[in-house]
Amino acid sequence: MGTLHSMTGFASGSRAIGGYLVSIQMKAVNNRYLDIFLKFPAATVELEQAVRDTVKAALQRGRVDVWVELQPAAGGAPPLNAELIRQFHTQLAPLAGELKLALQMRDLLTLPGVLKASAESATADTAFQAGLLELLREVLAAFAAMRAREGENLRRAMSGILEAVTARIGEIAAHQETVRQHCLERWQKRLGELLAGAGEPDPARLLQEAAYQAERADIAEELDRFRSHLQQFRDVLTAGGPAGKKLDFILQELNREANTILSKTDLIEISRLGIDLKADIEKLREQIQNIE
Repeated sequence: MGTLHSMTGFASGSRAIGGYLVSIQMKAVNNRYLDIFLKFPAATVELEQAVRDTVKAALQRGRVDVWVELQPAAGGAPPLNAELIRQFHTQLAPLAGELKLALQMRDLLTLPGVLKASAESATADTAFQAGLLELLREVLAAFAAMRAREGENLRRAMSGILEAVTARIGEIAAHQETVRQHCLERWQKRLGELLAGAGEPDPARLLQEAAYQAERADIAEELDRFRSHLQQFRDVLTAGGPAGKKLDFILQELNREANTILSKTDLIEISRLGIDLKADIEKLREQIQNIE
């Protein structure tokens, strides 16, 4: 049985790389297409594109948010923008003395650009990029595992609904003879009305009416097509992989056959079963909205 993935999921991971503690978080929700939103406060264009390409290669659909954060690692010694620190100190030291405030290095490190410039420099380093992409692949693996667990839950839920659908279509099939008999009675009544009319009955009109009633009396083709689509649905569900779009298309066909069956007869029993059948199809549709 193939793996089925949900489009929703979350994963995170962190490690020290090149003097920084790098943290990556991923979150995904349903979306018709693959839409990647990357939040990377300080990175080279090449690294951002590499991160985006890595995520894109692992996913098919969904709105995916990826957050990458860089913080100086404890005990690490990342390069600083020394010139900018000197400029800030030159401007702030006299003011600090005037106000009788202590100006310390940690105060200077929180100023804009002091660490950002060094982070940008770090992300341009080949070894740093390799370490970050390795961490990203680990997060993606955890992300895939979570989505696979949720996908299996969705498969079990849909399998239960499919059992109910199979039972209902079997009950409808059991009423086929009743449908034929009901249509025959209506045809006999209609024929009596036509023969009771003034003048000679029109043979073409009688033939047309007979063909119409014969078509309404037979739901066998619709039942066969419904069963065929139902088996396709099961096969795709079992095969796994990016199955959401395929399953949605099959559901459209199932719904079309259900509507045709309902339109062909006004028997209370089939109307009740048909409504329940369409409700089950809608339940399936809700579930597959979460499938990649």
